[in-house]
Amino acid sequence: MTRIREEEEVSDYIPMAWRIARVAFIPKPGKVHYTMAKSFHPISRTSFLLKGLEKLVDRYLRDGPMVTLPIHSRQHAYQAGKSTESALHQLVGRIEHI
Repeated sequence: MTRIREEEEVSDYIPMAWRIARVAFIPKPGKVHYTMAKSFHPISRTSFLLKGLEKLVDRYLRDGPMVTLPIHSRQHAYQAGKSTESALHQLVGRIEHI
């Protein structure tokens, strides 16, 4: 797996078959209506090799660069209280003020 990650990093390419995902949207219990995206849990089925690669990259980031380099305030991953929803909200706010 490490060799695959190293080759992917050098070639900057992830095989197309690994990038294909099937997504199922599971309704969250207790919601009054299901017209909003946040009323569902997206569950994606991807290649187990891609999942393994993600874990290797995550471990590398957490044990390496994130230990010594500060995260930019506009970065939403790896920060408590921030999510894709907060990133989208920030982007929409910036667009509305242009």
